[in-house]
Order: sequence, then C-alpha cells, then structure tokens
Amino acid sequence: MNFFMVVAIIFVLPLHGMQEQKAQGRTSTIMRDITAGSAGGIAETIAGTALNYVKNRMQQGESLRTMNLDPRVMYRGFVVNAGSMAPITAIQVAATGIAQSKLKVGGELSPAAQIGAGTFGGAVSALVSGPAELFILHKQNSGGSARETYQKITAKKGVRNVWRGLAPTMCRDGGFTAGYMGLMPVAKKAIAEKVPNDSIATLLAGIAAGLSVAIVTHPFDGIKNRMQDDLNSEIEDIHKKKINRNMLSTAMNMYKAEGMKSFFAGLTPRGIRVVEAILVIGTVQAFVTKKIDAIKLN
Repeated sequence: MNFFMVVAIIFVLPLHGMQEQKAQGRTSTIMRDITAGSAGGIAETIAGTALNYVKNRMQQGESLRTMNLDPRVMYRGFVVNAGSMAPITAIQVAATGIAQSKLKVGGELSPAAQIGAGTFGGAVSALVSGPAELFILHKQNSGGSARETYQKITAKKGVRNVWRGLAPTMCRDGGFTAGYMGLMPVAKKAIAEKVPNDSIATLLAGIAAGLSVAIVTHPFDGIKNRMQDDLNSEIEDIHKKKINRNMLSTAMNMYKAEGMKSFFAGLTPRGIRVVEAILVIGTVQAFVTKKIDAIKLN
C-alpha cells in the first residue's frame, strides 16, 4: 500500500495551511471528504483502468484470447477516467458523509445506516460517472479523438444521450459505495474482534465486501454497458433487433437472447477490480481523513 500512501500524501500537503486555523462546521467536514475521496479515486484509477477495459470487452462478447491487450489500447481514455474519478469519488465520500450526519441517532451510526448512507452517496455520484464511462467505453472501442467520440455519442439523440444508462449506473454505484463506505468498515469491525492484526483485518474485510458488492451489482453494470454500447437503442442481429429503451427492457432482452450468463459476463475482472478498488479507496480515504483531522487538531 506504500504507493497509494504517497498518492494520498500528495493530496494532503496542500492542506498544511489548515494548521494556522481550525476549520469549523460542516463545510470543513465536506472539504475534508472531497479531498480524501479525490485521493482515493485517482489512486484506484491508476490501478484499475486495465481491468475495467478487460471487463468492458468481455461484456461486449469478446474473449480474453482475442481482445487487444496492448497497454496503449487498454489505457485509452485514461486522462478522462483519472480526471473524472477524483470528483466521482469525492462526491461519493462527501454525499455519504452528509447522509451519515443525518442518520446518526444519539451520535451513533448503526451498520444499516452506514450502508444506507453509502448507497445514497454512490447513487448521487452516478450523475458524473455515467457520462464519463460512456465516453471512455466508446473511446476504447473506436480509438477516435475526444471530439470524435463526443460527436458519435450525441449524433442522433443529442446531449441527452450522455446520460444513457443512468438508472443501472445509480444502482451499481450505490452498491459499490455502500461497499467501501459502509460494508467494509462494518466487516472490519467484526473481523477485528477475532483478528487483532489491523492490516490483515483490513484485507479480509476488503475482500469480503468487494466480492459481495461485485456479485450483487454486476448485473446492473452489464445492463449499463449494454445500454451505453447500444447508443441508438437498437440491439444488433444477435439480440434480434429488440429495443433497449430502459433498464427493464434491456434486462429482458439480454435474458431472452443469452440467458442469465449475459448478466455475469466479465465478472472475474470486475470482481478483482471491485476488491482492489474497495481496498484502495477505503484505505486511502481513511488515511487522508485521519491526516486532515490530525492537522485540524494541531
């Protein structure tokens, strides 16, 4: 985790001026959460972009043996991805923090409230992650310029196509954020009672939360990818020319054409990435939050 600690520290250093004055109130907490979330998001993007490429291609029906694994192809759209992950994760952490403050009872947050707050934070972040992933998906597929990719996305239905697949994205991101902001801390607390080593407890909690989240949210990720890949609502011949109007119709078309396996294509690379992401984002976010709080107290 040393690499990610370095990334996190880079984000903390500009806040050193906080030593001169103690920030007060909710604004200070939100800014802390935004900084911590941004650090975690960028660290995860560096680690997870290649796995996301493999997952996307498998969901589009390509096998690992035939896909292009040239890093120059796998990391197409990396700048957009890195640039979007910082605000996406910042939104997730900040929105979750706001929800947590509203759900506390007697200053305490129940496990259910902690997971629920994470679900809310993730759903809100989909307003940014959905368009960003749509752009990355089509840039990786075509290899065109940023302008060409945007023109392709908006060619027939205009700007509203930018938010295509928003509903399944909200379901997926809600579950993912509930994983690292809710389920992982809850699991770690339970595991720590039997495993005194903090690093091992963190690793086990991350694996447990990551695998659970990956399995539950992967069907939504597949539906989202199918809707975004199929920009103009028409499925290709293999899908019998049905229309993907919304999340429900897309799911029904996928099931009729390919059965349950269509909802779990690419689960292995995404499962690995979700575990990695929950560990990286959760660890970096907690680390940065702790450092900022320490600075505020001095």
